[in-house]
Amino acid sequence: MDFSPLRGFRVLLPEEARILQRVEDTLRTVFTLYGFEEVVLPTLEPFSLFERKSGEEIEKHMYTFTDFGGRKVALRPEFTPSAARLFVQRAGELKLPVKWSYFGSVFRYDEPQKMR
Repeated sequence: MDFSPLRGFRVLLPEEARILQRVEDTLRTVFTLYGFEEVVLPTLEPFSLFERKSGEEIEKHMYTFTDFGGRKVALRPEFTPSAARLFVQRAGELKLPVKWSYFGSVFRYDEPQKMR
């Protein structure tokens, strides 16, 4: 039985994890200096959020499944639809202009590429 990480997924050892952390910390500092505020977006979203933006072809590149409630859901393949939905849902509460930053993993079934 093979327990290796799935193709395209990486395990970061401590040195690599520290490098990633330093890069993210630097980006957070720069973003803050320029007035950006960090938001945390869901890792799991309704599949329809991405289907509307990208069409049915996107499903071939997404990790999707039906949850216990019978809903078709997906691991986020990108951030833009989630950020746009947040903006639309909270538009009346937000002070404009909105300057958001966000970090996290995205999940696409693509050929692995260096640093992706």
